[in-house]
Amino acid sequence: MIVSIVIPTYGRGEKLGTTLDALLASDTSGLDAVEIIVVDDGSPEPIAPVVESRVACPTISLRCIRQQNAGPAAARNTGFRASRGEIVLCVDDDILCPVDLIRQHVEAHRRFPGSVIFGRYPSVQPFRQTPLLRYLDSRGYDIGRDADEEFMEGQIVASGQISFERGMFDEVAGIYRDELATPVAEEYELSARLRDRGVRLLLASGITALHNRPVEIESLCRQAFTHGKGCAEAARSARPLSLCRHFGALLRPISGPPGAGRSAWSSRTRLSGRSAQPRFAPACF
Repeated sequence: MIVSIVIPTYGRGEKLGTTLDALLASDTSGLDAVEIIVVDDGSPEPIAPVVESRVACPTISLRCIRQQNAGPAAARNTGFRASRGEIVLCVDDDILCPVDLIRQHVEAHRRFPGSVIFGRYPSVQPFRQTPLLRYLDSRGYDIGRDADEEFMEGQIVASGQISFERGMFDEVAGIYRDELATPVAEEYELSARLRDRGVRLLLASGITALHNRPVEIESLCRQAFTHGKGCAEAARSARPLSLCRHFGALLRPISGPPGAGRSAWSSRTRLSGRSAQPRFAPACF
């Protein structure tokens, strides 16, 4: 089996380098090959030197594609079209993956074929007992951390680390709708579209990476505001109109960062088996 890893990036060469170093140390036993495709979404300073400075191993290939700034959805679609893997794993440029993460995603697809699998990525910052972190913990910020089930049915995907089977999507159209202006709007739209098709969205509580960023109230407020705008834009632009029925349940629980409003992100179901400004900037995440 070949696995493709797509990493969209904009202007975060240092963090991207750390992300690549973690992925290049992955356990690829049992896999024919792993290809890592970095999509530079028009960064002011080209990202290619960061990628080219890394040395790949025999079973892992590494390359960089540069495109005009078009946002994270378009960058993921570009990587998807350029990839050849049977499983496509999208990873953000500030996600630190453990050595077994790739194999865990592959095993999840073997167990639940035809599903979308997304895992957890809590902040790399240790959870100290501060008022902010106590509040976030009470609101289920690290969704799935204390889950009784290994896999839970989800309503909204999170694209920090998310995988798909290649055959689930059209090669030309790609995975995400890339004309939406607000980052994360593509996640809400994709979630509604997949649910409309009857595709299971599975939060894998045991597939965990680390989000290489601090937990700060300012960034969380920006993130919550962006998520609200993104959900509203996805609902407003829903096509076909039949997708609109999925957004009513999603809009009501949103009152904070991802995970605040557990009912919107997952249910405890046990399973049996283009603008003038850059659209992909670190401040959005």
